Amino acid sequence: MNIVNDYLIKYVSTGNLSGNKQYKLYIREIKKKSLITNTQLLVVLILESDSLYLDEIINNINAFQKNIYKGLRSSNKIIISSRRGSIYLYESIFNEDVWKKSIKKNHICVINSDNCTICITPGHIKNTVFTERLKVLIEEYKYMNRLIFEQKIFTLFSLLIENI
Repeated sequence: MNIVNDYLIKYVSTGNLSGNKQYKLYIREIKKKSLITNTQLLVVLILESDSLYLDEIINNINAFQKNIYKGLRSSNKIIISSRRGSIYLYESIFNEDVWKKSIKKNHICVINSDNCTICITPGHIKNTVFTERLKVLIEEYKYMNRLIFEQKIFTLFSLLIENI
């Protein structure tokens, strides 16, 4: 694993829902349903290989929603972390028919865990800002107090989720 993935998992702080060694799937609630808003979930998907198991991943997300939120509507904010992720991964996942049909009301962000490139959407104005901020944090990791680093990277993740 690497620093970005380790802290993403810590940020979500739930158990791994995947049964496949090719990816890790974590889900937690970030906004509860109220009279005005639906439930909102944070989904973190860490791809361990170049293979995409979209059918299986979508089934796991849908099963989680059905088991926990029986009949309630929810939207998803999805962070996908991959060693080769970037705009191309974003476009390939977002354009998949399986993804479009099965997951409604989702917002995706892709993080390249090796070079820290972030893609909220292709051409998003904050892609560069978040990418540079993450790169600086990772470069300073070995010189920084772990609690301060954790606070800064969690703040970055929170800002990222707000902009997805």
